[in-house]
Amino acid sequence: MRLWAWIEEVYHQRPHSSLPQGMSPLQQWRNDLIHVRPLGCYAHDIDDYFYHRIKRKVKKDRTVSWEGNSFEVPYELSGKSVHLVVDPHKKLALKVESLSGDSLGAAYPLDKHKNCHRKRQRPDTSKNTCAHSEIKNKDNVVDLALQSYEKKHIIASDK
Repeated sequence: MRLWAWIEEVYHQRPHSSLPQGMSPLQQWRNDLIHVRPLGCYAHDIDDYFYHRIKRKVKKDRTVSWEGNSFEVPYELSGKSVHLVVDPHKKLALKVESLSGDSLGAAYPLDKHKNCHRKRQRPDTSKNTCAHSEIKNKDNVVDLALQSYEKKHIIASDK
């Protein structure tokens, strides 16, 4: 209580050498009030601007960790890097965002007991095998660079 009384009665009222023309903090604040604008439509999202964003890689089991706790995120994010949006004061993970700031879904505390009994689908490898064999048949960037290099050196050595 004594601190607040001193701030209001002494600190805010006395001129400060660091302010222009030896103004008091209260006078400076009053002069700058014309520059203060209401938040308008941003007011309801104000907390979101102050949440921390921590870069994490989503594990294969669709979890990310923070502060020794694991959180479940949407399964489509497995293997991708994301920002985990956290409220540092409540020590709570809220959601995940892409690295560019787009919302990707909620983050829920991991229930290890339920997670170990969850039925999971194995990935369909038949589609991946076909795609992999098609890629093998096509020239990749390294092979194309090697072919170009060989052509230049064969032509150069023939001349």
